[in-house]
Amino acid sequence: MLKSWGAFLGFVFMMITGMVSAGCGDPVKGFFMPREYQAFFESPFSGQREALLEFPIEKQIDIYLYGVKVYHPPRVDLAFVIARQGPKVIAPLLARLKQENDDHTRSDLMEVLAAVRIVNPQFRYDQDVIQYLEEVTHAMNNANAKRLSEDSLRILKSERPEREVLPRP
Repeated sequence: MLKSWGAFLGFVFMMITGMVSAGCGDPVKGFFMPREYQAFFESPFSGQREALLEFPIEKQIDIYLYGVKVYHPPRVDLAFVIARQGPKVIAPLLARLKQENDDHTRSDLMEVLAAVRIVNPQFRYDQDVIQYLEEVTHAMNNANAKRLSEDSLRILKSERPEREVLPRP
């Protein structure tokens, strides 16, 4: 029995060591953070906003989602870094929203869409986009994600979005 237990522990240790050295990340900081994200989040905070903009928009969205889901404290500020790029980020955000099945992820993406409206108050979303986001929100099963998405929709429809605040639980 001891021999098989020792073999099992050796195997587990080897797998963890292999994953970390292969680039799956640092197990201490957020459950196997990908190296690319690890480098970003370990860089000086003052330069992270500029560093995020060096990535393609799809990777910026990935880093933002990782930052709000895994990183502590959640990096909701990254939504505004993405949003400051203006309406050009909307198509990739909507494309990603259509791919996602998780209510929390959808809600996080809708927060970036609301941030676009807050930092660009003159911008208005097309009614078909609003209708799609209402349908996504209505279909959510998670009450907390649904509430946050409803808050994002309120901002998207607001006449004075710059006065709105994205609430967090």
